[in-house]
Amino acid sequence: MENTNVLTPGENSYLGNTMAVGVTRYFIGTAKDPEVVEWLENALDLDSFQVRGAKSLLDQSGHPLPQGFSSEDLIYKAPALYNDNVILFVKYILSEDAGPVYTIALSEATRSDVRNYYLTVINKLVNLINQLVMLMEKKGLFEPKIHLPVPGSIEKVQKQSFAGNYRETHGHFSITNDCRRTAKPSYVGK
Repeated sequence: MENTNVLTPGENSYLGNTMAVGVTRYFIGTAKDPEVVEWLENALDLDSFQVRGAKSLLDQSGHPLPQGFSSEDLIYKAPALYNDNVILFVKYILSEDAGPVYTIALSEATRSDVRNYYLTVINKLVNLINQLVMLMEKKGLFEPKIHLPVPGSIEKVQKQSFAGNYRETHGHFSITNDCRRTAKPSYVGK
C-alpha cells in the first residue's frame, strides 16, 4: 500500500546535498588537475540532481523546505585547503558513505516515485564512483583496503570448534535462526 503523505528520514536528503553542492563547487575552484576538475564537475551534476530531486519530493509531500546551505555559507574564493589528491580521497570516502545511505533510503521508501528517484541516484552514484576509482588508479592513489590472501589449497572444516563459542551462544547454524534474528519485528507476526 502506498502512503503518499509521509517521507522517511532517508528521503529527506535535501540539506546534506545542498552542502555537497557547496563543497564540490569549492573543490572545483581549488583543484589544479583538469581531470580532477572534470570528475568534480560530474560529481556536482549528481549533487545538483539530488538537490532538485529532494526538493521536488519535499514539495510534493507538502513538507516545508529546510534552509539548505548556500553561497552565503561558503567562501568559494578561499585559498585551497587541500591538494588534488586529498580532494579525491575526501570525495572517495564521502561516496563510500553515500552508497549505504541511499540503499537504505530506497529500501524504506513508502512511495514508488521515491524508490524510482533513489534507483536513479544509486545508478548515477555507481557510475561516478567507477569514474573516481579509475582516476585514482591512473594517479596511483587507489589501494583497496582489504586484501585476501590466495590459499594454496582448499581445506574442509573437520571440527565444530572452528566457530569458537558461536554455537554455544547462538545455537546451530541455519538460515531459519539467522532470519529470526534479523527479521523486522513488525513483519514476524504477519
